[in-house]
Amino acid sequence: MIHQIETIVKKAGSLVQELLEEDLKIKNKSARDWVTNIDVTVEKFLIDNILKVLPEANFLAEENTHHTKGFNHLFIIDPIDGTTNLIHQKQNFAISVAYYHQNQPQFGFVYDVMGDKLYKGVTNGKAYLNGIPFTASPNRNNSSLENNLIFGDIYRKDLFKKPYEGIKNYIAAHRFLGSCAIEICEVAFEKAHAYVFPKISIWDGAAALIILKCTGGTWYFNHEIEGYPLNDHKSVMLACLNDSVLQELLQWL
Repeated sequence: MIHQIETIVKKAGSLVQELLEEDLKIKNKSARDWVTNIDVTVEKFLIDNILKVLPEANFLAEENTHHTKGFNHLFIIDPIDGTTNLIHQKQNFAISVAYYHQNQPQFGFVYDVMGDKLYKGVTNGKAYLNGIPFTASPNRNNSSLENNLIFGDIYRKDLFKKPYEGIKNYIAAHRFLGSCAIEICEVAFEKAHAYVFPKISIWDGAAALIILKCTGGTWYFNHEIEGYPLNDHKSVMLACLNDSVLQELLQWL
């Protein structure tokens, strides 16, 4: 089934590229929260094709195009994570598909479509980038956030109590790509030490967190360490290279 879902995700990526050649249809869900015809079309494509593989599948998907109930054989889908980037940049967005069964994560895919980077993680297994297994660096668990890179939105006043200037002087630099899924995968693959954001839904990070766990990373979400809330509530996300970095960030909350 993992191979079949991987094929579906890749085909969804090709569909996105085709749709990007046409005029976008954009609607406002709320202030600064947009949905396009691509979000809706890709979500329907993913669900229709997953149901062919697993007819009993349930779905928790951002655009809510398919109504199912239950947590067994649950696919958590964000058809386009980084819709604002898709609209304005035509890059730096991802398709995110995670599979959970009996409330437990099983595997996940994050596909950086325009970068042609397919991240995969299998619970109790390995993480992969374009089919190549990841190997953690020897000093990964001993590294702190000090003088290192952090992703996400550290400017939000509702995130950290620590003043921005204090954070800026502590870290090496800050980057904000605008796609939770891609940025967590970048942390997993040791391109940064942490990703932080004040309000994230489970579909934004469901697949990326599986990948992060496979590489030895950890996180704080839904007010708990390594939480997987199977609902549509938004919560603070701290996705970290290791536990030491997580403990540093928790002191800033």
